[in-house]
Amino acid sequence: LSSHSRAATFVKGPFLHSVTKTSIRISWEADVSTSGRIDYGTNADYGSEASSPESKKHHEVLLEGLRPDTIYRYKVTAGDAVSDDASFRTAVKAGTRFKFTVYGDTQALNAYHKKVVAMSHRLEPDFYMVLGDLVSEGDAEDQWQKWFDTEQIQLRMTPFFPVKGNHDGTGEVLQRYFPMMRKWLNYSFQYGNAHFVNVTVHRRGIRDPELNDKLKNQADAWLEADLATARANREIDWIFVMRHQPYLTSSAFVEWPAAFDKYHVDFVLSGDKHYYLRGVPVANGNVNPDGTVCITSGTASKHADLKITDQEFFDTYVDRNNGLPAADRVFYHCSYFEVEGKEVRFRDYDSESGKVYDWFRVLKDDDEKVVVRENSVVRPRAREDSR
Repeated sequence: LSSHSRAATFVKGPFLHSVTKTSIRISWEADVSTSGRIDYGTNADYGSEASSPESKKHHEVLLEGLRPDTIYRYKVTAGDAVSDDASFRTAVKAGTRFKFTVYGDTQALNAYHKKVVAMSHRLEPDFYMVLGDLVSEGDAEDQWQKWFDTEQIQLRMTPFFPVKGNHDGTGEVLQRYFPMMRKWLNYSFQYGNAHFVNVTVHRRGIRDPELNDKLKNQADAWLEADLATARANREIDWIFVMRHQPYLTSSAFVEWPAAFDKYHVDFVLSGDKHYYLRGVPVANGNVNPDGTVCITSGTASKHADLKITDQEFFDTYVDRNNGLPAADRVFYHCSYFEVEGKEVRFRDYDSESGKVYDWFRVLKDDDEKVVVRENSVVRPRAREDSR
C-alpha cells in the first residue's frame, strides 16, 4: 500500500451494500487519498483478498464468487488505517428463512435516529432499508457524515438498500455511495423467495425539467416490465415495493399503478409521512383479502399528527397524539419482516422500549392465494360501525 505523510482515518465505513447469493460490495472513505485492500474469508484467518490499488479517498470493491447463505469475516486496510474485524452474510437461496428491517425519515434528529438504529441492529436483520429522507438537507455534507456515523453499527455488518426522499436532494450523494441508485435512481433485487422494487418518483431538488420527465416516464415503463418479470419467476412468492411517498395516504390513493393489481404486489413500504400506518389489503381501489398491504413507517425522527378520514382502508395507526397507544407523546418505530417460504411475519417495534405495537402474519397456498391473514387489530371497521 502507498505511504502517506500522515496516517489515514476512516471517515465513512467500511459499509456493505448490493448483496447477492454470490457477491457483495464493500465501500469506505478515508480522509486522505490512499490505496486499499479487503481481507476476507469464512474464518479469522481470512485467506482471500481483493485490492483497490488506485490512490483515492472513496473506494468501492466487489467481492465475487462467494458461497450462498454463508457468513464471511472481513477487514479493510486503507493506507495506515485498519478496520475492526466484521462479518457479513451472503443472500439466502429461495425458500430459506430471512429477515429484514425498514424505517424512514431519519433526517437530522440524531438522538432519536440512534435509538431506531439500535433497535434495528438488535433484531439482527439480513439486510435493511431506510425509506427516504435520510437527511434533512441533501446538499449538506455534515448531515450525510452524521448519518453514516450513526448508521455505522449496522452498515459494517448488514447490507443496506436506500430509498431516495425529497429531502435527499437530487440523489447525487446516494448515487455516489450506492451503485444500485445510479440508473435513474430505480432498482430491484431478489433476496430469497422475495422480489424488492425501489421506485423513485419524488423529484424535488432536481431542477432540470427534461430529467424530471425522463425519471417519470422511465419509472412507469420500468416498473411494469420489472413486476412482469418477477411474477413470471417461479422462485418469487412475495413482491415488496418501496417508495418514499406513500401510494395510500390517510385519506386517498395517490398515483396507484395498475401494475400493482395486475402482478399482485404484496406489500408497499413508504416513509415521508411522519407516523406509522398500516392499511388493509386493497386491490382495484377496494378492500380485497388477496390485495396489497401498504405500510407507512416514517417515524425514525420527526412526528406529525394523523387524521384518518376513511378508516375502511386502514387497520392500525400510531402517531404522537392519536391512535395506539393514545398516551405516547414520543414514539419512534422500527418495522421488522420475517419471510419463511409462503409465510410472512411482521412486527412493528417501539425503538426505545422494544415493545411490539403492531403485528401480522400472512400465509399463502401453492396457488399464491392468501389462506391465513392474522393481525393485531381489535378495532372494528368504519363500514361495520355504520350498520
